[in-house]
Amino acid sequence: MRRKIQQSVKQVIAAAAASVLFLSGCTYAPEDAASSQAASGSAEETADSASAAGADESLSTAVSADSSAVTTQSGETTEAENTTASGKYKYRFTLPALGGGLCSSAFFIAKENGYFDEEGLDVTLVSANTETLKTGINNGTIPFTYGDFQYFQSMEQGIKGTVVDAINMGCIQIIARADDDSIQSAADLKGKTVCVNSIGGTPYQILNIWASEAGLTINEDYTVVAYSDGNLQLQALKSGEVDVAAVWDPYGPKAVQSGEAKLLFDNGTDGEFAGRSCCFLVASTSVLNEHPDEIAATIRALHKAEKWIGENPEKTVQIVVDKGYQEVDDPDIAVQLLKSYGYDEIFTGQHDVKGDVDFYVNKLNGLNLLSEKPDEFISKFYQSVDLDA
Repeated sequence: MRRKIQQSVKQVIAAAAASVLFLSGCTYAPEDAASSQAASGSAEETADSASAAGADESLSTAVSADSSAVTTQSGETTEAENTTASGKYKYRFTLPALGGGLCSSAFFIAKENGYFDEEGLDVTLVSANTETLKTGINNGTIPFTYGDFQYFQSMEQGIKGTVVDAINMGCIQIIARADDDSIQSAADLKGKTVCVNSIGGTPYQILNIWASEAGLTINEDYTVVAYSDGNLQLQALKSGEVDVAAVWDPYGPKAVQSGEAKLLFDNGTDGEFAGRSCCFLVASTSVLNEHPDEIAATIRALHKAEKWIGENPEKTVQIVVDKGYQEVDDPDIAVQLLKSYGYDEIFTGQHDVKGDVDFYVNKLNGLNLLSEKPDEFISKFYQSVDLDA
């Protein structure tokens, strides 16, 4: 059943600011992200689905974290000296990377190709609900997670996390019907109806930012409605119920490739957004302070995975499918998406992560969703990690 939502600007800002956001919402599977299941086989953990009140779609699959996670009684990550067939591990922990979509591929490849092992890390990939993640990041049980720029709101509201790296560029597109000549730019949104997958979610905010650059204001100049998943958004666009759709991957590329839609905006390639990461690696501040070598080792493992993905996107898609991490109905589009995520730059460690944080904090300030200015926010919630630690 289609679910339409309209809210005032004040309600939207309040709802968005109240959300605790953790995992990136981009997902490849053709179904809505909320229907995706944790992977089987090498993707080690599945559990009962449970939604968290107020949580954004950026935690699309909410399930319980791995009960076998090795932690001390205080909840900190265990420094392990277990010798196994693959060698000696220094740290053992769970990492919430299941259910996040194709843009979680660096975690999958780091696991499957043994890069975590090479760095002395015994990592179990899990899914986790919002409260589990919040508690884990705060007390160090979960040393590492990732999320898009809306995670910044949660950090300002008290989540004890620190941005330490980028994870991918782009993953949201704004599209219109291919035969609609009345819409070519953000200025053409005036008087139109736009659909998103949730009010206050990340595509909604990207839309808001893009429209504001043309001097337009939501609910004054254009109307926003919400449909509960990407497939419903595409149906509404095709039928003419809405004029524009702001969608996660892969819905934008699929619609454009089919000839039914045209691309108006891509947050990975267009305007000020071009070349910027929208999703970030976030470390537990307590673990970062007490075990910086653990965080550095995790980033090194992910950089190895990102480099490999950049060189082997087709093989990456095959691993993701064969190991049950994601359902992929069009491997060609999946390969295209992996190539667009900027892994070939991010793995070098030279990407301007601090500049990306500054950019999105500025934009969120403009929407009244953050109170701290970029310099203040960066001094509190960003840290460049010494990867030689």
